[in-house]
Amino acid sequence: MTVRTIIAVCLAAYAFYLTMRYNMHMFQLNGYKNDEHINWIKKNLRRQWLIIFGGVAGLVRIFLPSVALDILIYLTLIMIILVYRALRRLNNKKKLVFTARVKRMIATTTVVSLLVLFIAGRLGGIKCITGVVMLLVSSQLVMNIVANILNGPVERSISRHFINDAKRILNEASASGLKVIGVTGSYGKTSMKFFLKALLQDRFNVLVTPGNFNTPLGVTITVREHLKPSHEIFICEMGARRVGEIREICDIAHPDHGIITSVGPQHLETFLSIDNIKKTKFELADALPEGGMLFLNGDNELIREQSALYENKVFYRSENEGD
Repeated sequence: MTVRTIIAVCLAAYAFYLTMRYNMHMFQLNGYKNDEHINWIKKNLRRQWLIIFGGVAGLVRIFLPSVALDILIYLTLIMIILVYRALRRLNNKKKLVFTARVKRMIATTTVVSLLVLFIAGRLGGIKCITGVVMLLVSSQLVMNIVANILNGPVERSISRHFINDAKRILNEASASGLKVIGVTGSYGKTSMKFFLKALLQDRFNVLVTPGNFNTPLGVTITVREHLKPSHEIFICEMGARRVGEIREICDIAHPDHGIITSVGPQHLETFLSIDNIKKTKFELADALPEGGMLFLNGDNELIREQSALYENKVFYRSENEGD
């Protein structure tokens, strides 16, 4: 291996780490959803043009090894390193959390990349190594999707185990008198959650889902790690980006009562229509048991439209219409 190849591989290894970390972070923020991450890539493709250019340079290096690209490759790798270090500093509002799932995805990404590098070395020899490592850096744009697909069976099995355990804990708590209040809405649900906690905590031992733990996984983690036998009320925030996701959370939490704060165009790109958003928010109403109460924001026109189907469960509070 020549000195030039060693330099390229060392630079590429660091660039690989930075691009993998950045794209893994974005994948986590997109809820580990392949389609949402693909949409994010489309919207932010210009931001990552450097690694695409690096992939093109890698292909040229592999198929036209006689072309002198060493300086260009070095400069491209250095630019990738500088840009992704800057992007990492800019995206510090919500940092990458190295959960067990992220660690498994990183392990899969690393193994796949090393396997590709080994096969390329065996088939193409040392001359193609520089081009291959450039392609591996470029592949980090979509490698997390590949890793997510490969890890799919394992992740589904792990999720089922954790969700079933959370259901068991909630069933036992409900039998002892725990009441679950589901809170959802296009906006205002987090504020409502904490307002409700402040209202109830003087008389009851209250647990709320922390932060933005409003997904099936977030609710599962909250129940398994924080719900105690002494808790009397569990306020469960429920978020959604697709039809059926509120129902999925309700299947875990089994709310006794519910609050819908608002219906609006948030996440319209994944819901596809306002009608789908209305139906999804009211999946909370569908999940309530007989006698369960649903409290609605009567000032929201979309809520008023949908609530006509749930008159036996509806309690309005509207500045215009009264109680």
